[in-house]
Amino acid sequence: EEPATNPDGVYVVTKATELAWVAKQTQTAVFGGSLIITNDIDLSGKQWTPLGYNGSTTTGATGFYFNGSIDGQGHTISGLDIQTGADDVSAGFIGGTNNKEASIKNLNIAGTMTINNTSKGADFGSLIGFANAMSSVENCHSSVTILCNGASVGSYLGGLVGRMKATDIIGCSYTGSISIIATSKVGKGLGGILGSPNSSTSGATGSLCNSVFAGSINVEGTIGSSGTA
Repeated sequence: EEPATNPDGVYVVTKATELAWVAKQTQTAVFGGSLIITNDIDLSGKQWTPLGYNGSTTTGATGFYFNGSIDGQGHTISGLDIQTGADDVSAGFIGGTNNKEASIKNLNIAGTMTINNTSKGADFGSLIGFANAMSSVENCHSSVTILCNGASVGSYLGGLVGRMKATDIIGCSYTGSISIIATSKVGKGLGGILGSPNSSTSGATGSLCNSVFAGSINVEGTIGSSGTA
């Protein structure tokens, strides 16, 4: 259900069906529209398709980024049910971003995330899988429970953001639990807020400021040599 826009052209999202409409747009093209969320939204009962899903490691497809901004205005999106496929490149409430002018702010999320990925180079976080060249993630808080099954070799996993590049994370928190059940080495980067600030681009800088991890991480298996908690 397409949400209305305000005089500034910003989508005003009031309910689950409108948020689902935005997610659907990101499956066929890069979405650059901005959103404000005016109510708490319950997504229970449906599996969530990430905003800006970022492709497949099997096909090589890069998918479509979510290049807009979101102001949650302090509201909570609850009932998230995020389930990844075996070859997903990135996943979270938002899969991937790629807009240095964009920001995600003042948003709370709750629910579950189940990662069933065995591919290299994947990025997973409850809020954003890959925060690529964004302006900022500010005052965002997650209590999403994350369960990682199998040998997710080469993946970056963070409670809030999987991997970031040239992005500032400011005043955020993760209070959920991360459980990794693996039969072999898993992960390139693991953290309560951020899996990795990994970037191979010269001059691409980001920061993690005034943010709190008050959740838990439990690993049954072996973290790879570069994995950290």
